[in-house]
Amino acid sequence: MQNKTKIIGISGCTNSGKTTLAKRLQTQLSNSIVLEQDDYYIRDENSLEYLEEIESYNFDVITAIDVKRMKNQLQSLIDSAKYEWILVEGCFIYDDDFLLEKMDRKYFLFVDKEESARRRKTRVYPTRDTQKYLEKCVWPEFTKYRERCEKFYKDIIFIDASGTRDETFNKVYSDILNWSSKRKNLFDSEVIQYDEYESNDFYRYFLAFSDLLNKLLSF
Repeated sequence: MQNKTKIIGISGCTNSGKTTLAKRLQTQLSNSIVLEQDDYYIRDENSLEYLEEIESYNFDVITAIDVKRMKNQLQSLIDSAKYEWILVEGCFIYDDDFLLEKMDRKYFLFVDKEESARRRKTRVYPTRDTQKYLEKCVWPEFTKYRERCEKFYKDIIFIDASGTRDETFNKVYSDILNWSSKRKNLFDSEVIQYDEYESNDFYRYFLAFSDLLNKLLSF
């Protein structure tokens, strides 16, 4: 049987438009909710890796995320059966097996380093952000993450997000609609086959019972 809740993963490099995409999809997909990785960053500095070279904590690894709390929240949303769609968004969500296995469709947005840096300058971060941090931490960590995804997870769909936000949205949204339609058709087919099986099964039992009853009445 088909799981009612459909879970969509949206990952990729910094400033590729993940959050914007997730929130826009939420407005188009009925009864949906967004689970954002940024809401689960660890606040205790003693638990974070400090990089002396750039005088900054490393926030661009999955160990900087309270993954346990994020996983518990996702499971809670699934168990509630309140939502038809759950959109999980974040830079490193495919690095956790639990999160990865829960997702029905996985997208990976990417832009080149120059475009990422350009977009990054327009944003305000809760901690001090520098070009050195991008060079020494953000981009190297992203490059390794992308290589892992390309090597190990063949069902991830890579999306070039260097165009406009509308272009990125249209690519992903149209794919989701197409995938969802095929998924529904498959489910409907399974239900029909199941109903036919049940009907045939009932008919066989009915004939067997009738035959037994006739034999008993003949004595």
